[in-house]
Amino acid sequence: MPSPTGTLISALQRHHRDTMLLRGGLLLLALLAFAWVAIKGEEAALVARVKGESKQLQLTLNDQIDVVRAHVFAMQRAVQHNLVRSDDLAVTLSPGPNKAGLSQDALIARGDKGSVHAHPSVQTGQRQFQEDLQAAANFIPIAAANHQWRNMYQWSYFYDAAESWFLIYPTLGRAELLKATGQSDMAAAMRTVFEADGTKPVALLGPRQNPQREMVWTRAYQDASGKGLMASLLAPVYKTDTYVGAVGTDLTLNTLRSALIAHAPPMSEAMLLDRDGTVLANTLAQSENRGTAKVQRLVDLYPGLELRDVAQGRSGWLRLDVAHTPWSLVVHVNDHALRTHMLHTLWPYVGMAVLLVLALFGLAYMQHRRYIDPALRLAAYLQELEHTPDQPAPTAPRTWQPLYAQVQSAAQERQRLLQQAQQQADALEVRVKARTSELSTANQELTQTLASLQRAQRHLLASDRMGSLGARVVGVTNDVSLPLGHAQATMAALLARLQQFEQFVHKGLRRSDLDAFVQAARQGCVSVDENLHNAATLVKGFKQLALDREQEVPSRFMLKELVANTLAVMSPQLTRRACTVSNDMQTDMDMQSYPGVLGQVLGYVLEAVLQRMDAVAGTCSIRLSSDWGAGGGAERVVISIHDDIPVSEGGAVSVAQDSDQPLAKARDLLAERLGGTLSVYPGATGTRVQLHVRRHAT
Repeated sequence: MPSPTGTLISALQRHHRDTMLLRGGLLLLALLAFAWVAIKGEEAALVARVKGESKQLQLTLNDQIDVVRAHVFAMQRAVQHNLVRSDDLAVTLSPGPNKAGLSQDALIARGDKGSVHAHPSVQTGQRQFQEDLQAAANFIPIAAANHQWRNMYQWSYFYDAAESWFLIYPTLGRAELLKATGQSDMAAAMRTVFEADGTKPVALLGPRQNPQREMVWTRAYQDASGKGLMASLLAPVYKTDTYVGAVGTDLTLNTLRSALIAHAPPMSEAMLLDRDGTVLANTLAQSENRGTAKVQRLVDLYPGLELRDVAQGRSGWLRLDVAHTPWSLVVHVNDHALRTHMLHTLWPYVGMAVLLVLALFGLAYMQHRRYIDPALRLAAYLQELEHTPDQPAPTAPRTWQPLYAQVQSAAQERQRLLQQAQQQADALEVRVKARTSELSTANQELTQTLASLQRAQRHLLASDRMGSLGARVVGVTNDVSLPLGHAQATMAALLARLQQFEQFVHKGLRRSDLDAFVQAARQGCVSVDENLHNAATLVKGFKQLALDREQEVPSRFMLKELVANTLAVMSPQLTRRACTVSNDMQTDMDMQSYPGVLGQVLGYVLEAVLQRMDAVAGTCSIRLSSDWGAGGGAERVVISIHDDIPVSEGGAVSVAQDSDQPLAKARDLLAERLGGTLSVYPGATGTRVQLHVRRHAT
């Protein structure tokens, strides 16, 4: 394949190669994920199956243990029941001590056979011995029946509490006992039997170690009669409150192992453990012939294993308790068997998935050869035609040759159109330059016109502000002249009283004349002070108002003080109309704005209120309040001017369209200089005008 030229095609080829690799990798990851999910699912199913069958094995062992317990309990009940009776002896033995050691190989008790063995020092002719022997012999029919019904019992027996004799089923002759115990006399053989490989069953069930009189399982031990490793279930026998002996039965460990093998879960190893981790029985193949072997601990069979891992069910171990025993059923999943079974089960699905992946790779390769590679060469040919439209078409598959010819024809046509477009662009560029020159000249003229309009606007605003200020000057002049005239008249009257007082002094001053002069002087001074204070307040407010309106930059001011100055300037007009005003502005509300403009807006609003009051020829009360604007936090201020002038029917107050009206002036000035809005809300109790102003002027 010829190598495509150009950075664009090279990037496209790299992108195609990376995409194919990415898709292949994702497909492989999907296959691996599918295999992993399938394996984990099958593994979980197999483990669940092992757990279920392990519980079935636990129930089977529990049933067998219950059978053994019932067997021992029946023997215990038969012996204890007959200990309190005084029936005739089934067997009569010669009185006196038996120096050679008693061995009655054919003791007959209700047609069943058993063997009794006694220490040479036992006096077998005593009545107490024969009564105890007769009572103990009552378990033999029960033992015979259970031994014949189930072949899992090895021995069933009665041990004397004094460890001087015992009764055992099935029959065990004296010679067999001596051979099994490896002793040459009966006394040593009896010691070996009652020692029981260190388990000491009689002492184990005595009132000192077993005060609850419960059945007890011994640990695994070597049978004294030579039957190999076994475990025994023992029950104490009491005559009233006197411990007289114990009954029990033996189970060989091979018997327990046979029970495990018969019901063991597949793909696992089942074991029966004692409380100290001793393996009583397991399903391992190397443990088949362990009749005379020694017991092993679980940690010896599995080096490095911790018993707490088994107890907590970790690392593939499952532990189940066997009822009424100190044993535990432990099941370990065999990893090799588990993997072999999973491979045997899942290989058809894995094979199908592999075939599917190979088919997808084959399809992708075919698409690449028949479609993607020719398309990339076509893209490279297109890039070459941009520079050399007469470039001949390269070799291509038959189905792609018409496309190559069409691309070549389109490239040549495009070249022709590009030449025509270039000529038109050159002509258009000339026209654009000419038009741009014309627009530049027009733009300069419009800029000059806009500057002239802005200067005229500023002049009109200044004229309006100065005109309003001039009207205020006339009003303040009239308002100031009135208190000054009153003060002048009061001072003239006070001067006349002073001259009169001088005459009284020359003629002779009386106390009444002095008091009258002092009273007149006090009243005159108070009147002059009040009039001069009113005049000073008007002058101060007008001075501040004039300074504010001349100010051209924003300044910080307290809103309540600004309203107070505005009301002070207009107080004579409000007083003449008997209009009461309350300034309820918040004392801590400050602004960074144009105080003169805001004061002028407030003056326009109050002027509109006075006009409406003059129209109804009545009095009114005006309340000014402020609050922070909703939604804007502390960045907007709302000023409310509420009056109680009644609104005539159908005469709702609104902002007039005539720009000479006070409310219209206030609206325009507020919007232009302060960026605020004016709203009018007429109501049954009067009209409320709200000014929404930014707290900080821009």
